[in-house]
Amino acid sequence: MNVKIYLDFTPLFPPCIGGIKGGDIQYFVDTVKKYQFKLETLLKYRRLSEDKLRQELLLKIQKLRECESQLSLMKSEKQRTAEEFTHVQLDGINGASLSLYKNYLNNLIEQVEKQEVKTMNSKKETEEMRKEYLEARKKLESVEKLKEKDFQRYLKKMRVSEQKVLDEVATNQYNAKNGN
Repeated sequence: MNVKIYLDFTPLFPPCIGGIKGGDIQYFVDTVKKYQFKLETLLKYRRLSEDKLRQELLLKIQKLRECESQLSLMKSEKQRTAEEFTHVQLDGINGASLSLYKNYLNNLIEQVEKQEVKTMNSKKETEEMRKEYLEARKKLESVEKLKEKDFQRYLKKMRVSEQKVLDEVATNQYNAKNGN
């Protein structure tokens, strides 16, 4: 069910009343400025910047999680191999096999150390990106607050203008009734 409401100010403001007439109300409605934030371009830029940094941060977090997961797997493998190496030593093993286990274990230890460094670097990058993102977020919020304050000033100005028109209409109607 569509209901359309048509406002016609003409009966409210007959032409015989001096001052504001029906056409004057339409003129007032037409001249009311649509709200326009002067810093809209800056706001759009800050939104784009914040969004881009958020996406980059999410990628850094994902990379960090992958590094941590890889490190965890490597540590588990190192632990399993060290335990196996200990059991093999106790059971007795020939020199060639012992050398292979030692080389493999040393290689795992080296890989774990490299992965720890990689994970630490990823944590640092993620923290730096988080700081950049939070700074961009603060800048965006400050412009959004400015826009909200500016919009409230605009609404107040429109209410004042509307009240002036209504006051003049009331004055004109009073004068028309009293013959002034």
